[in-house]
Amino acid sequence: MKSSKDEVLRDALIGEVVLAILNEQAAVSWNAVLTKLQAILNGKHDAERTRLAMLAIQEVKAEMDLKRSKQTITADSFLSVAANSQDDSTRH
Repeated sequence: MKSSKDEVLRDALIGEVVLAILNEQAAVSWNAVLTKLQAILNGKHDAERTRLAMLAIQEVKAEMDLKRSKQTITADSFLSVAANSQDDSTRH
């Protein structure tokens, strides 16, 4: 049950950070979210908020890695298909 509660609180903190970025009328990006979460770690906050910020940073980095790996797989698949395709067209 604790991990479920932690996940909810972690996700709420990520949402809070995204709203703060939007309120600043800045672009929301993975790096912007990480920067805000890092600021929470560097600020004066209670141990619970600091712990949740660390969990949130881990989650955002994991999502970034997952997205990168999917992009790599897609690019690799495209290159593989392109390399294996043969041009059967007849040129006159």
